Amino acid sequence: MAVEIELTAERDGPLRAAFAVVTDAEAYRRPEWMLPGGEVVVGESADLVLRLPLDAVPADAVVHVGSDGACRVLVNGVEVGRQGDFQPYPDHREVRVHAYDLGPHLRAGANEVVLRVTNQGGEPTAATLDSPGLGIAGGPGWTARRDGIPVPLVLRRRHPLDPGFVCARTRPHPLPGAAWLDPAAAADDVVLPVVPDVAPGPERTEWLRLRVPPGTVALRVPTSLPVVAEVDGVKISSVDGVVRLPAHHGPEVLLRITARDGRRGGALLDGPVELDVTEAEVPLVPWEELGLRALGGKVTYRTTVVAPEGGRSVLDLGEVRGTADARVNGTLAARLVWGPWRAELTGHLRPGENEIEVVVRGTLAGYLDDASPTAGVYAGQVRTGLLGPVVLRRHTTPR
Repeated sequence: MAVEIELTAERDGPLRAAFAVVTDAEAYRRPEWMLPGGEVVVGESADLVLRLPLDAVPADAVVHVGSDGACRVLVNGVEVGRQGDFQPYPDHREVRVHAYDLGPHLRAGANEVVLRVTNQGGEPTAATLDSPGLGIAGGPGWTARRDGIPVPLVLRRRHPLDPGFVCARTRPHPLPGAAWLDPAAAADDVVLPVVPDVAPGPERTEWLRLRVPPGTVALRVPTSLPVVAEVDGVKISSVDGVVRLPAHHGPEVLLRITARDGRRGGALLDGPVELDVTEAEVPLVPWEELGLRALGGKVTYRTTVVAPEGGRSVLDLGEVRGTADARVNGTLAARLVWGPWRAELTGHLRPGENEIEVVVRGTLAGYLDDASPTAGVYAGQVRTGLLGPVVLRRHTTPR
């Protein structure tokens, strides 16, 4: 049996969507954005309503409420919270998520939870809710009313941010092999390993291009498919999933993968490519140019110098993107978090040769921008590294 799935964008622009074949729809279901149907009138309020019968009030009755405008939270007619009331720039919709404990306001029997949204611009205010303890989420089961009169409930498929942003608990990832991205999102047998194929056919060849950092000696390619690497025109077969690289090679590695089903591009891999790296001489350039754009950790730069005689010795790192620790012969001399990027080394240097290390730590911006594109990463935030020029300056002491 063939099943066709068609994804349609609600508005112009790039489409970001996902689907999965699951064994437990409730365990997989995400909270959905809701809004009342009908004409949008600025300043008008409407209610998103959920009837909530309870045998007893659970110990965990916390709800996470998300809204992109003014929203009040009411339980059995009592207001328990409000958010997003003041919006001086109605064209800039900012999503707010707040937690509220509904326990003191709930009772055994019938309950009514209301999200009262107020329109602040030409687009209606939407809201959503998630509560693992109460077992409720925004979506089917809610109703809408305006001035006490029922109106259609509209489920907005568009998420202004990552869909997980409004979730009070992590849901299984739609890709069953993607738990390495977020261990909390492991499929746990909820998501079936179904591989869609829009154009079934015979085996085909796909190519992946990797930029590896200097000093890379081997790659671990996590896939059950046949892999051949090509480095500087030389073909290297993988052995037990490991590709060993020649001692001197260029920065790019091509992976030729024999595909046998509907997986394409990065989906040909079952996880991240792992690298074995040794020390190597590198230029002082952004990490991105070294093949380390998505690195969320640290890089240690090391060199040796002969201590200047007399006076003060100051290490000038030039330009740094990140934070920098300066170490001399294994001892921390300075910890720098902003410019000027200068470290006083007087008293740390010994006569003759000394080893100087600069440990630069970056942020998660590059990783987040690659793993899950987000509006929270701005231009320039993925530029990281020791950029120099690095100079050890000697300052003579005036007599």
